[in-house]
Amino acid sequence: MSDRSALVMCLADPASSGRPNRFVCLLQRAGFVVDTLSYQGVRRLPVRHGYKLIPPGKGRGARFLRILNSIAEQAFCRLGLGSLALQHLNDLRYGLTRIDAGLANQSWDMIVVQDLQLLPLALRLKRGAKIIFDAREYYPKQNEEKWSFRWFEAPQRTWMCRRYLPQCDKLLTVSPGLANAYRQEFGVEMQLFRSVSPYVNIEPSTGDGARLRMVHHGIANSNRGLEKMIEVVERLDERFCLDFYLVGPERNIDALKARAASCDRIRFLKPVPFQHIVSMLNEYDLGFYYLEPSGFNVTYNLPNKFFEFIQARLAVAIGPSPDMKKIVEEQKLGFVANNFSIDAMVDRLNALSLTDVRNAKSNCHQAARILCLEEESQSLLAYILR
Repeated sequence: MSDRSALVMCLADPASSGRPNRFVCLLQRAGFVVDTLSYQGVRRLPVRHGYKLIPPGKGRGARFLRILNSIAEQAFCRLGLGSLALQHLNDLRYGLTRIDAGLANQSWDMIVVQDLQLLPLALRLKRGAKIIFDAREYYPKQNEEKWSFRWFEAPQRTWMCRRYLPQCDKLLTVSPGLANAYRQEFGVEMQLFRSVSPYVNIEPSTGDGARLRMVHHGIANSNRGLEKMIEVVERLDERFCLDFYLVGPERNIDALKARAASCDRIRFLKPVPFQHIVSMLNEYDLGFYYLEPSGFNVTYNLPNKFFEFIQARLAVAIGPSPDMKKIVEEQKLGFVANNFSIDAMVDRLNALSLTDVRNAKSNCHQAARILCLEEESQSLLAYILR
C-alpha cells in the first residue's frame, strides 16, 4: 500500500464532475491513496474514504439566513473588518462548521481544493500537507452579470482570494485568460491545467457527403444563450443540421424545443452517460459552441466540451472567444466567426465546403494526441509533486 495520501475537496459530486474526478484518478495513478470530501457520496469512485459535508438547508428559512449571511459578509468586506468573522460566515454558509470527526483527526500529504469556499477549511486541515488550489473560475467575477453577485458576493470573493491564495503551495487554473487575471489582480502565478479529455483512439467519421451534421452537448442554463445557436441554424443553408444533447432544468429544455419547433433540421436527443460522450460525438462533423461573452469567465473559458470535440475528431465551430480561438487557429482545428454576432457565425459556416470540414477533422485527429489528459497530466504532476 502507498504511504502517500491525498484529499480531494469539492462542493460538487466528485464522481460526475470532470476536474475532481480527473484529480482522483491522476493521484491514484501517481501512487497516492485518495480520500474525497464533498456534499455527495462516492459510491461510484474507488477511493479509500468519502467524507461528506452537511449541505446547507433548503426552504424559505434557510434561504433567508443565507441572505442575512451574504449581507453580513458584504458589510465586513466593505468595511475591512473581521477576518475571523468572515471565515466563520463562509463556513456557516457552506455547511463547513460541522465536519466528520475522522476528517478532523486525519492527515494527508496533499490536499487538492476545487472550490474557493473550501480553502479556509483546507488550510485548517493542512497539518503539513501541500495545498493545491484548482481555480476553475475567476471567482471575483464568477456571476458578474447579476447585480446581486456584484454587490453581495464579489467583495467577499475578492477578500478570500487576497487572503488565501498566497497561503497555497500550488495554484492551477483552466485558461491563459484566467491565469493573467489572477496575476494582475492578486500577484500570484497560476499553472495552466486545461480541462482536456483522455485520449481516445478513434478515426474521424466520414459522413454521408450531403449534410454537415453539427452537435452541441451540455447544460441548458438560461445564461448559455442556446437560443442563438438555434437562430444560427435556422439561417444556415439546407446542408446543416444540429442535434442537442442537453441536461438541466426541464423548463429550459422545453423552452428551447418550442423555440426550435419550426426548424426540422434541429433535434433534441437523449443525453448519453459521461463515458460515452466522445463516441457519440464522433458520429458528427462539427462541434458547435457559440456563446457570446456575458462576463469575464465566459469570455476566457476553455470548456470541457471544446476538448471533447477535439477527441471526437470534430471540426470546431465557435465565436471568437480568445483562448479557444488561439488553439483553433494555430492548429487549424475548425472555424471562428469574425465577431460575436449571429450574422458573422452564419456567414462563416455557410462559406464552408465539405473539403474544409474534412481537413479540419483531419487536423483534430493529429491534435488529439497532444490535447489530451495523458499529455497535460505529465506537466501537471511534475508541477504539483516538486
